[in-house]
Amino acid sequence: MNAPIKVEDLLRQAREAVMQSSARRSFIRQDDPLWHRVRIGCLTASRMRHARAMLKRGGESAERYNYKLELVTERLTGKEVVHFVSKAMQDGIEREQPAGELYEMLTGTLIEPGGFIYHPTIHWFGASPDRLIGKDGLVEIKCPTETTFTEWLLAGTIPEEHIDQMTTQLICTERKWCDFVAYHPDFPADKNLIVHRFVPTAEQIAAVEADAQKFLDEVYVLYRRAA
Repeated sequence: MNAPIKVEDLLRQAREAVMQSSARRSFIRQDDPLWHRVRIGCLTASRMRHARAMLKRGGESAERYNYKLELVTERLTGKEVVHFVSKAMQDGIEREQPAGELYEMLTGTLIEPGGFIYHPTIHWFGASPDRLIGKDGLVEIKCPTETTFTEWLLAGTIPEEHIDQMTTQLICTERKWCDFVAYHPDFPADKNLIVHRFVPTAEQIAAVEADAQKFLDEVYVLYRRAA
């Protein structure tokens, strides 16, 4: 009778597979069954702002601590922690494809699907950009509610809550810039797509990498206590 496979061994095998892809600078696409496995227990770009969420007085926020617990849980069980998907969130997911097509049409730029890739040197740290452009660019697509879209339209800038995500994506993919794209089909044709280009500073890159490593070190300490 074969010995049971340990969760740690399964996670290691998945990570080794994606690290091999990362070495070739290729991506594990979201429609690949491996995509879910390789993200288990990892700090990802979409949650980077949670990893950096500190209180003004210097303490740790509840969302930061809860995210650490989530990653420890995934490493212990070998399973993703499932999150509730609201109707608004599902609408956003379904609108991502037409948003990308409209971006291509209006900019004359060909884009290709992204996928998961690890950071070149920091273990358990990765990103899944929505789309890729050439060798240097990314596209991050957001399809918010009507009122949020109006807020972004009026602001005329990239929402602060998405800066860490795009910075992480660029760090992990080793690319130079990312177009922030927001879309809502109910707005007039000349206003239903927002595009802002983002290029992180050296200071932003250094801060995100330092905070990511610190966060992951804390996750590891909790994991070893529970394992």
